[in-house]
Amino acid sequence: MQTTLNQSHDLTVYVCTWNLEGGVPPQDMLSFIPIGEFDIFAIGTEECERTIAKSFFNSKKEKWEAVLEAFFTPNDYCLVETSTLMACHIAVYIRSSLRPHLSCVQRNKVATGFGQVIGNKGAVMVAFCLFERPFLFISSHFEANQHSIQERNMNYLRIQTETDINYCKHCLPRDSAEPDDEIMTNHFDYVWWMGDFNYRIDGTVEMILQLMKRGEYGILSLHDQLYVERKAGNVFQHGFCEGPLLFKPTYKIQPYSNPPDYGQMSKKRIPSWTDRIFWRPSQRKETDRVALLKYNAAWTATLSDHRPVFCLFHIVC
Repeated sequence: MQTTLNQSHDLTVYVCTWNLEGGVPPQDMLSFIPIGEFDIFAIGTEECERTIAKSFFNSKKEKWEAVLEAFFTPNDYCLVETSTLMACHIAVYIRSSLRPHLSCVQRNKVATGFGQVIGNKGAVMVAFCLFERPFLFISSHFEANQHSIQERNMNYLRIQTETDINYCKHCLPRDSAEPDDEIMTNHFDYVWWMGDFNYRIDGTVEMILQLMKRGEYGILSLHDQLYVERKAGNVFQHGFCEGPLLFKPTYKIQPYSNPPDYGQMSKKRIPSWTDRIFWRPSQRKETDRVALLKYNAAWTATLSDHRPVFCLFHIVC
């Protein structure tokens, strides 16, 4: 295989995470996805097609995968791979014109739920090489509940250190990762990690709703558990980046409400940014670039008590 190390390639990447609350959205609810405008699409879902309880007995995702296939393939995209862990799912599509440059496709999953063996919580992932550069997309569902912060931090660490997935030996190895480096994401040039991480905002419902009403997202984010834990170096500390939280919390929202209605739901759960996307930029060459173009939620996709969160990227690899 001839190396492409000295060549540069411009690519656009669309990443989305959505907790479906046990449902399958109709294809017309996917109109927020800008089909045709990006080279790579990675769609991560939690509580996909069935609830977590029902997924104990049937984790297949035929209906959801059929919706995705009908959405992407007529628009000249091909499936790279999917991965499923109970109610978690990820699918990655690329432009069909990129297929000749695709290699070393692999997938994996790791459970972080009951006893660290049950997949009610955990991660699914798809890895591949494009132009001989290793890419990794991860979708996760972390431990729930307001006060389970340490459990969520441990979910992250388990996925990083106990997942049996690595860079393809036939592609260009990373200069900065030792072969025995236990941090999985260090073995890839480009990493995106999305999911319902379940970190909440600390405070009273009244305080949070008032700050939301005034659009004070900067102040609100200071009380975000994930922001606090990252700042303390307890999670997503291995070179990961996140865009600014300049949109309303995406959970817990009354289904089929637009504008989002937090009123009744806030009696059950504090509104929070549970749904997030992180990325790890390449450190191989000075010419490598990862530029975040947009970080937002899709408010028209109202199927569940979460709203989809998406990121748009331009990369040079």
